[in-house]
Amino acid sequence: VAAAPRRRSGSRACPPQALRQQEQGIRLMGEGRKEEALRAFDRALALQPGLEPARSHRRELKDRLVNEYHEAAVVHYRNQRLDEALALWDKALKLDPGFEPAQGYRARALELKRRLRELESSGAGGSAAQA
Repeated sequence: VAAAPRRRSGSRACPPQALRQQEQGIRLMGEGRKEEALRAFDRALALQPGLEPARSHRRELKDRLVNEYHEAAVVHYRNQRLDEALALWDKALKLDPGFEPAQGYRARALELKRRLRELESSGAGGSAAQA
């Protein structure tokens, strides 16, 4: 049985599993399943660093997800749903630890949570959630 021909990325043979993961990522991206697509691209790139278009798609998708997480977190923050906001900023910062808007807002949200806990423990708890 003859081996299937291998496609090449640069000068090295590309593992078929990397190509399958790349194709899966592209399909998932088209279905709007961004987080799953990102994981598929990560798997493809773990097998074949520099694989295109997986590398480009991953970069685009990561940037898009970071911004989406941040924008949704800001809405939660403004509605004083701090735990939800913090969870989204954590997701954004896991993808891009240097994303300054998320760093700044996350620090403010943690400070606000701390102050609200202080108010609640001092006996002003009923109105503190609306402060």
